[in-house]
Amino acid sequence: MLFGSFEQFSPDRKGHHPKDHLAKYQGWMHADGYAGFEDLYRSGDIREVACMAHVRRKFVDIHRAQGSAIADEAIMRCAIVGFFALLRPQCLLATTYCQCAPPSHFAP
Repeated sequence: MLFGSFEQFSPDRKGHHPKDHLAKYQGWMHADGYAGFEDLYRSGDIREVACMAHVRRKFVDIHRAQGSAIADEAIMRCAIVGFFALLRPQCLLATTYCQCAPPSHFAP
């Protein structure tokens, strides 16, 4: 698996800049929540890789507001994914976290 970084200066924050810069790109992209990327994700050529900190924050907000047991479980699962991502970089996708360590390594 290859990883890379791309930075491109834009004179303003208009949404057409990311479209122009990444017009030929296909694959996964980890980026901030800038609304200019939304059209790229909708096209299907670029798939968003969400930041676990941002995913977790949404569940924390729900748990604080509603006391949701499901949100509490999601917060715990985000912590597990984050922990294993530190141990093994290929664990960055939530769908692979169970493959990172045998079940005996899971602890409360």
